[in-house]
Amino acid sequence: MKSKAYTFRKSITIFLFGIAIFVTFPKQTKSQEQVPTLFALVEYMKVKDADIDKYLELERNFWKPIHEERVKQKEIAGWRIFAVRYTGTGDEYNFATGTFFHDLSKLEKVYNVDVEKIHPGKDIQKTYQETLKSRELVKRNLLVMNSTINSTVPYKYLQVNFMNVKQGEGNVYINVENSVWKPVHEELARAGSKSGWSVWSVIYPGGSGTDYQFLTVDDFSEFTQIEMAGFESAFGKVHAGKNVDELMKQTNNSRILLRSELWELLDSSQWQ
Repeated sequence: MKSKAYTFRKSITIFLFGIAIFVTFPKQTKSQEQVPTLFALVEYMKVKDADIDKYLELERNFWKPIHEERVKQKEIAGWRIFAVRYTGTGDEYNFATGTFFHDLSKLEKVYNVDVEKIHPGKDIQKTYQETLKSRELVKRNLLVMNSTINSTVPYKYLQVNFMNVKQGEGNVYINVENSVWKPVHEELARAGSKSGWSVWSVIYPGGSGTDYQFLTVDDFSEFTQIEMAGFESAFGKVHAGKNVDELMKQTNNSRILLRSELWELLDSSQWQ
């Protein structure tokens, strides 16, 4: 059993180590504010209706304690699991997990905790196989946070916006987010209309064949906040006297909003 468990951990380690070696991401320019270093490994899952209960039981009762221990050992900063709302059988995925890291080097050694100690007497290899059967891992994204607003209000829902940005214009796009939209989101957070906001760039996969290179994430503590009540007022307040048409032109020229998804937080580990 120990040999099989070791082989499983080793295979994941080798895969993610390969990612860490070749990672590159947009550099901060002088006009961009420095933000705390935070990386996210986002895994997108397709789960059949008949398997949802089993999948969530495994995530909560088997995997969450493992991630909790990883946080205690300072291997990761935290872990989250989300349901993607308003999906159907034809959608690519309907669940997502996020594992967060403060240090990219932590990706070199993943699942370094003793799984058998966390789940004594459990058939670990069998549970691994049950996990594989309960869902299809559709894809992985490795992200780095580029910008965020300060907020301590817990969130329940995320609106995840996928952005297509022309190659070589990532810094221009981030500057637009910081100069035009970040102050608006800060004002909305002060007014209690949202919990937070952030911008993330996709490290991997990369290249001209990818359809999105950035994500923006709007955090909401309540479902009713999603309608963005007070948005026009907040925009007018922080950009009083400015040419609104010009600001919208800058925004539209900097990126194409491919789609927006609503994610509901189902469970999480503590945060480091």
